[in-house]
Amino acid sequence: MESEFFASGPDHQCAFFTHLKDPFFSGIARSIEQASSLAKYNLVVCNTDEVQEKEIQLVHTLLGRGIDGLILAPVQDCYQHIQDLYEKRFPLVLIDRCFENIDTNAVISNNEQAAYHAVAYLAKVGHRRVGFISGRKNIYTICQRFSGYKKAIRDYHLDDEPFLLSENGFTAQSGYQSTLKLLSIDVPPTALLVSGNLITVGTMQAILKKGLKIPHDISIIGFTDFICSSFWLTPLSTITHPLQEMGHKAFDLLLTHMQAKEPLTNSKIIVKTKLTLRDSVRNLA
Repeated sequence: MESEFFASGPDHQCAFFTHLKDPFFSGIARSIEQASSLAKYNLVVCNTDEVQEKEIQLVHTLLGRGIDGLILAPVQDCYQHIQDLYEKRFPLVLIDRCFENIDTNAVISNNEQAAYHAVAYLAKVGHRRVGFISGRKNIYTICQRFSGYKKAIRDYHLDDEPFLLSENGFTAQSGYQSTLKLLSIDVPPTALLVSGNLITVGTMQAILKKGLKIPHDISIIGFTDFICSSFWLTPLSTITHPLQEMGHKAFDLLLTHMQAKEPLTNSKIIVKTKLTLRDSVRNLA
């Protein structure tokens, strides 16, 4: 999926690199476009397809065009090109994902705490076997969510088995395959924490394929709310991210660095999520 568009504005331009196929990032892109337009900046939005080589090539291409700043949801298979931007003091903000070993500007959500609260809620309503479908394990957000999941598993003395974890990609197909895998073990989980809305689509399809019903046979909490969440046959409980707030804060932070006359100290902004309860969790207590 190739995508590039420009927001209105006469003089300056900045860029946002992301995976536009995911509704989570397309929602953030829209909020960044709104903020940049108000500030009279042209915005170039580029789709990386979660391909590292494509991200690196796009970074070099846009730098060659003379962009003033960059907002990036990095693929995170490597980070040398990010390190280069940091050392050049180029205005840069990472969004949703960041690197522990590079001091960059970043706008991220409280993923560890959010995962902990989700699993804690499942424990409080009687679930002892909670599966986690995570996506790619090298991603910062996934590492944080996994940490929160494991902490809740320990604190609430829930079943802690490697068979309850599935690490794969961020597509509907990967969610489908991961869910079938977890539902096929000898003692399957009674609840799933699913990390990503495209993955959740695949999860729902796999559950239908197995002839199961939500929440009677299995409960689900999905990471990131999206337009379908409340319109499923069983409305989905989700961890909701403030996409507009994330996009606006990322652009405001970038704008501050683009307009600064000398290098500024980098900042990391953490936005809060909330657990939105609908009908996809069964109370077993």
